[in-house]
Amino acid sequence: MKIVVDSDALIKITKAGLKELIVNNLEVAIPRKVYEETVEIPKTKGFPDALEIEKNVSTGRISVKETSKGEKGEHEVVNLYQSGDYSAVVSDDRKFLKQLDRMGIPYLTPASIIVYLFYRKILTRDEAIAYIEGLRKYISDEEYLISIMEVKKWER
Repeated sequence: MKIVVDSDALIKITKAGLKELIVNNLEVAIPRKVYEETVEIPKTKGFPDALEIEKNVSTGRISVKETSKGEKGEHEVVNLYQSGDYSAVVSDDRKFLKQLDRMGIPYLTPASIIVYLFYRKILTRDEAIAYIEGLRKYISDEEYLISIMEVKKWER
């Protein structure tokens, strides 16, 4: 699956230790503005997440795509999604998710990616639950509970 990821989601999956799992199992693209927001600006402030993301970009695990200049990251995410053969946008910003819904653009949240990888049998039930637990402090209680319940209802 090819996905476009926004800054908020990319930072959360990096902090939660999920980035490598995701970039190893999905095709991940970000627009230039998201790269600036997650690597270039934070790197000048010494944020270690920026270096981790930059490594994935330099090895091609995350591709940086050019879109229209001067727009906010969310607009560039939409433009990138619409310009390519992408399956979904990944975000954790509720306002942005509502906008995507109105536009008919499919989306995933960081927790729903874990559920997706579980459905695809890339993760075991216990691994999926552990990854969702790792995300817990970065996501809403509602998203956490729904994700856990979704994994637990599928016995294998």
